[in-house]
Amino acid sequence: MGELKSNRTNQKAITFKLTNEEYKKIQDLSAYCHMSPTEYARHQALGNQIKPTILHQETNVDKGVNFISEDKYEKQVSYSKKLKRAYNQATNELESERLKINTMNRLLPYVQSDGSIDTNEYQKDRTLICNLKQLGY
Repeated sequence: MGELKSNRTNQKAITFKLTNEEYKKIQDLSAYCHMSPTEYARHQALGNQIKPTILHQETNVDKGVNFISEDKYEKQVSYSKKLKRAYNQATNELESERLKINTMNRLLPYVQSDGSIDTNEYQKDRTLICNLKQLGY
């Protein structure tokens, strides 16, 4: 008990004045770390690293935020899949149209000015005939 009394007599007090705004700021920071303003100021003055206390409630809030984020993520994934399907469908349609255009461009040189087709030359172009069959003509 004698040691406790001698330790108390060896302690020194430092006082300093703060504006209301400064005190409010220290009070908020100390509450975030679950300390009293005096204890927080002492640790800061001594240069001790102060880490905020993690509460169980904050973890629950984080889980709620993660749940919302996961929900948004799932919606985004669903939307992305829908866009990918639409893109693939449009690409397939475009490829089909491109084949038709290329086939018609290949056929044009065989069309005479009167609208008839030069069958002698046309029948030699096996690629054109295959493309026309593929398109159902």
